[in-house]
Amino acid sequence: MDKIKTGCKSIDEMLNGGIERGCITEIYGEAGSGKTNICLSTAINVAKGEEFVIYIDTEGVSMERFSQLGGDEEIAKKILFYKAYKFSHQTEIIERAVNLIEKRGDISLLIVDSMTEFYRAERGVEEDISSKRRSSLAWQLSLLNSVARKKNVAVLITNQVYLDTATKEIKPIGGHTLHHNAKAILFLRKIGNGYREAVLMKHRSLPEGLVARFEIRNDGLYPVEVDKNGS
Repeated sequence: MDKIKTGCKSIDEMLNGGIERGCITEIYGEAGSGKTNICLSTAINVAKGEEFVIYIDTEGVSMERFSQLGGDEEIAKKILFYKAYKFSHQTEIIERAVNLIEKRGDISLLIVDSMTEFYRAERGVEEDISSKRRSSLAWQLSLLNSVARKKNVAVLITNQVYLDTATKEIKPIGGHTLHHNAKAILFLRKIGNGYREAVLMKHRSLPEGLVARFEIRNDGLYPVEVDKNGS
């Protein structure tokens, strides 16, 4: 099965070649951890080839950053950008994107950045998310999972986090709903010196706990070596 490369060597190596087709890959982490950079880099990487990308944006993607990462006019023609303005609109756009993928045979990557921007009912409080929105999120994820399997496309979604006040842990929004639907989950965190770390939290064919370190530079994502002691 051919995989989708992110353009970051350390992450692609950790994932044994890149992001899998036919399923959902989730990336979560705090603001500034590198989620959108990975999405843009992956989209550009795919668009350099023969295939197209759908990029659903909820947070206001920077076209300047897109250009810095190598996104020129020719590449931009192969990335179909959609902007969602609220949660119900996000559902409509996902439905439209799925229909487009089913009609065409040249779209290999669907990105939703971020899946949970409009999902949170109350900032940082997982329990306050209404059951109506939970069911709507489940519907969106079922659509994404279905088209991923049916058309063998890679689905890459980003997720926001909240602080669990009981455990003091950073946790992804969406709980079991997202965890169940994503077949691969990466947790991004800052580790100092401008470096980031991607930790593999879940994968259907790779061991959990694998780590890839990288640095975000002006022109791309660069690998950072992890020594044998893990430091």
